Amino acid sequence: MSNSAKLFESKEKMSRVEVADLLRQLADRIAEGDVLLRQGREEVMVELPETLKFELQATRKEKPGKSPERELEIELKWVEGEELTNGGKLELG
Repeated sequence: MSNSAKLFESKEKMSRVEVADLLRQLADRIAEGDVLLRQGREEVMVELPETLKFELQATRKEKPGKSPERELEIELKWVEGEELTNGGKLELG
């Protein structure tokens, strides 16, 4: 049986430019190896290993009577104390 606990969550509407700025800041922190997530009084420090599993997924969801919803999901995963081997190379165009 697995046991999980949500450490931090943030959901808010932002402009495309605001999202891009936040992602640039996040990319810099990831390169440094630790990310401090802060919103209001809530704060979590995430320490990252050298190698991460990177997942990128684009989806389109359709519900009857509603406009289609699109989603671009970025996910980083790792197992504490485990080093991952590098897979195929993702390219952005």
